[in-house]
Amino acid sequence: MGGVGGLGQERRVDYSVRALEGVVGDFNLADAFRTVHPGDAGYTWRNSRGKASRLDYIFVGGGICGVKCVLLPSWASDHDMLQVSLPTDGPKWGSGFWRLNILLLEAEAFKAAFTSLYRGEYVDWGLYEGAKERLRGLLEARAKALAFQGRLRELEEGEKPSSYFFQAARARRSAPAFVGLKRPDGTVAEGSAMLAVAEAYYAELFSRRACDPGGGCPPGLCLGSAGERGGAVHGGGRVTGRSEGGAAVPTGRPVVRARWVT
Repeated sequence: MGGVGGLGQERRVDYSVRALEGVVGDFNLADAFRTVHPGDAGYTWRNSRGKASRLDYIFVGGGICGVKCVLLPSWASDHDMLQVSLPTDGPKWGSGFWRLNILLLEAEAFKAAFTSLYRGEYVDWGLYEGAKERLRGLLEARAKALAFQGRLRELEEGEKPSSYFFQAARARRSAPAFVGLKRPDGTVAEGSAMLAVAEAYYAELFSRRACDPGGGCPPGLCLGSAGERGGAVHGGGRVTGRSEGGAAVPTGRPVVRARWVT
């Protein structure tokens, strides 16, 4: 009996170890490697960190003598190969060779059983080759379908923007173009407060105010003369007087501070 398991000496005893010990005791089995090499650790597994353990076992009957057991390194696994050679006795002949009773060849039951056994083991080579051809055709058709689907997906995804493109476009669209508006008093309004500043600015810009009719105001905008009301009203913005050339000087307009977001 042979097997591989986590039964290293450094591991604590668990139920699997107890079950294995029970089987070994019930069938009078012996550890083949430990019997031949009682003083050798016999580690069969190692890792790159230097840890080693004895995980591979072969158990033989306790009465078997002449057992040979060696450990051979394996390049294909982190486990060493455990090789065991068991002695075998020569063939023992009994009373003689078994001879077929030729009368059985005439029995219908024997002929039917022999025919069934012979035909059951027979494999039609042509049937096998035909099955391979059909399987090859199915695999080729499947490969062509997968290639076509891959090409179609490539064309579809190449013609339309990807999810990354949509996310980038959405981020650029949601970014504000203006970060703030400067009020006449020098403070800056940001966020939702910019709407009130803009409304107040344009309401003041397009309202009629006092001005001097002799200052070149367009007809129909002045409400009176500067001498009558201290200034006429028109829609050109707030004025505080005239300059030396007689032109109106608008003051107090809000200044827009903007920053483009790329």
